[in-house]
Amino acid sequence: MRILPGLCALLVIATAACPESLPSSRPLGVINVSDTSDGTGAGGGYIVKPTGVFWQASNLPSLPYSAAAPDACIEKDYVPPDTTTASLTGQLDAGSPIQAQSSLATIDMKPDTVWRVPPPNPGSGLLPWKLIVYKGPTAGFAHVPGGDIIFTVPGASGGYPSMVTHAVTAKKLILGPIDPKPTDSLHLTWVAGSAGNVAAVNVQLIYSKTSLTVPNRQLICSMRDDGDFWVGTNFASNWAAAYNWYQTANAFRWVTTYTTGPNNTLLLAIAEFDTTKTTFP
Repeated sequence: MRILPGLCALLVIATAACPESLPSSRPLGVINVSDTSDGTGAGGGYIVKPTGVFWQASNLPSLPYSAAAPDACIEKDYVPPDTTTASLTGQLDAGSPIQAQSSLATIDMKPDTVWRVPPPNPGSGLLPWKLIVYKGPTAGFAHVPGGDIIFTVPGASGGYPSMVTHAVTAKKLILGPIDPKPTDSLHLTWVAGSAGNVAAVNVQLIYSKTSLTVPNRQLICSMRDDGDFWVGTNFASNWAAAYNWYQTANAFRWVTTYTTGPNNTLLLAIAEFDTTKTTFP
């Protein structure tokens, strides 16, 4: 389960500035809407499993904002993703249940306590901690990619206030062919979002030049959702050198929805549609 550690779990290059100034402290809710399904859900829809966390956030330098995502790439060592749950201090009661309603279904999201126990080290001084995560049914619920999901937060006295947000979800991401052995720059293509779309696309090329099974490098590109991006020769040559070794590609389209409420309250919904490519032309 991924619960946005440091608010940057979706962003593999940098967080773009929030579209408004951030006070030093404010009630903050983050709802993550991730779709990795194939369109065979109930009612012919795709399946999402939203999660939400709420806390009194302090000293926030920036927040994810898809409309301001840069066109940029970085290359770095590959480390398998950390699937553990991050801790948060100052969590707030947002009431229960939170209702999530798509055009195809409605579910209730209820608080669940996630415990994490530090590795056994009696001298470390570390203590187990818990995180309250709002979750819906394990099976998720059906929605239409690109449509809205309405989240109704009931709020709680002395905690997070009552709020409603119409969260835009990410359209299905369809990648074009990815050349496994480019001789110059690398052309990345995908089916672009609609005109005026505020979404962004991230592509992660994972590879190894020495192993068929264990990747050790990655090329990460953040792009505006216009369907077309050229990766420079200096990056593309390293990807090409991994041909006949280990190569895979992960990608997602993501979009943010901001809703403000009383007392500087902010509710941020981050929706994404994930895809993976392991075979190349």
